[in-house]
Amino acid sequence: MNDAPGAQSQDPGAPSLRSPERIPGPAWFEHAIEASYESLRIEVEGAVIDARVWGRRGLPGLLLLHGSRAHLGWWSYLAPLFQQHFRVAALSFSGMGQSDWRARYSTSLWAREAWAVIEAGGLSPNGLPPLVAAHSFGSVPLLEMAADRDRPIRWGVMVDNVMPGTMAREAMRPGPHRVYPDLATALSRFRLVPAESCGNDWIVDYLARMSLRGHEGGWTWCHDPGLWDRMDRSDPWEVITRLTAPMAVIRGEESALTGGETHARMVALLGEKPVLVSIPGAGHHVGADQPLALAAALRALIEPYR
Repeated sequence: MNDAPGAQSQDPGAPSLRSPERIPGPAWFEHAIEASYESLRIEVEGAVIDARVWGRRGLPGLLLLHGSRAHLGWWSYLAPLFQQHFRVAALSFSGMGQSDWRARYSTSLWAREAWAVIEAGGLSPNGLPPLVAAHSFGSVPLLEMAADRDRPIRWGVMVDNVMPGTMAREAMRPGPHRVYPDLATALSRFRLVPAESCGNDWIVDYLARMSLRGHEGGWTWCHDPGLWDRMDRSDPWEVITRLTAPMAVIRGEESALTGGETHARMVALLGEKPVLVSIPGAGHHVGADQPLALAAALRALIEPYR
């Protein structure tokens, strides 16, 4: 997640996000962000949804969902690590990333957007249900998908998921967007929410660039600043009692949002012996803090579904 509100869609005439120079990462990261992918632009109930797909058609499907005010970039440097054995997709929900904004949003609508990407991206070969992993608030539409009896998923994993009661409502409302005069200034304003230190500055720089778009007079942020004021929310505590798919939970060992009473209540509702994985050295933003450890944990969990 980031603290910067924004504008609706990418301006084709915007100046390049490559300048000032991007902070380079290790070889695996550079290889991953340069991996080829299919770009999808899918209309879902009046809004165009931006998505990327890696891996060949015919492989089992794996869908990756981002959190609040984020975008597909939070998974795009990890998705290629799974493409040898899975057809992998990541999308930006409406109101975020390069997807369109809406007059109203809902977690059930985000779940339908996810299903549209599954269908258009070929993530359900021969009717085989996909696997779905979600970070943070993206776990709420994942729960709705996992409770859908007519369109089941095979398996789901929540990565440091946010349930009601774990984050102050004020933290979800950034206020009116700002326009920054140059890219360097805009990049310097990128923040993780909740505030956490991340030693991988190359990931933070990458995420910040993917959160920006060119705007008249400079740069601004991609997501809809009024998103949470126009959100129709389901009750995830009720939804979690209707799950039809098995679920696993990965959390950052140092996360301030999981591990307390709310998290324990959620785990208890998941049923008998849910799989729980804790990532050492990771806060809430597990994929930014410990990306390879998160990838390894996911790989171990999904191996039986190849």
